[in-house]
Amino acid sequence: MVKNKVKWVIQKTLVGDKTLHELSDAITQSGATCEYIELAPFSTELHYESTDGLIPIIYGSTTFMLLASQHEYLSAGVFFDESKFLMSEYIMQWNSRVLNNDAVIIKAGEINNLKFSNDQMFFVRPNDDSKAFAGTLMSFQDFKTMINGVLNENPFITSDTELALCSPKDIGEEWRNIIVHGKVISSCRYRFFEETGIDEDDVPDAMICFVESLCKSFTPHDVFVMDVCECEGEYFVIECNCFNGSGFYNKALSKIVIAVNAYIVSVHGI
Repeated sequence: MVKNKVKWVIQKTLVGDKTLHELSDAITQSGATCEYIELAPFSTELHYESTDGLIPIIYGSTTFMLLASQHEYLSAGVFFDESKFLMSEYIMQWNSRVLNNDAVIIKAGEINNLKFSNDQMFFVRPNDDSKAFAGTLMSFQDFKTMINGVLNENPFITSDTELALCSPKDIGEEWRNIIVHGKVISSCRYRFFEETGIDEDDVPDAMICFVESLCKSFTPHDVFVMDVCECEGEYFVIECNCFNGSGFYNKALSKIVIAVNAYIVSVHGI
């Protein structure tokens, strides 16, 4: 029981009302405390004080996560390592089991020096987990236009920001897996052949085995999210995400909350 030990600090303005209600219910039912925080988009400072002595777990935007990681108190509840949540790291660790293992990693400031035809199509995304922009399919010309237009205007994109250019892939189903200590705590299908398709029952055992086998060799954190897809009859890692800012898709959040509560309590040895 985690009563009077754990406190979830949630960025209220980011989470939808339905998810907020379900998450809050799961937290209180687990015996933990739930608290809300307001944070403006692209904030550069986080003002928060706590004197209750509870162990924090934060949930909200990437901005909230990054600011909390530098906060003396809230950093204990951030499950993130910027040196490991990288597409280039996944490829190095899991190589051919990563969907975009053919990615070319470049710096934003170098994009105009690349010699690709303007009409060549790429799936483009940040190398890191900053969510500077959503991964999308576009021509090289459109990609250059987009990056040159936001370079140094978007706080997440500077000349040194690493970007991944990948060849287009035909993806079937996609699943989100919540992982704690190398075990899939919860899994849900969220896309079906490029269409949104939430299904908590369509979760193949073979997919779970695939995920947990990869976790035996590498994980970016003890608590994290892994998105997996089916492509041409095989499973591949799409990406990993920081738990603190990832959507769950699942309706029943109790199992996730209980597992994460237990993890944070075990880490702090109380």
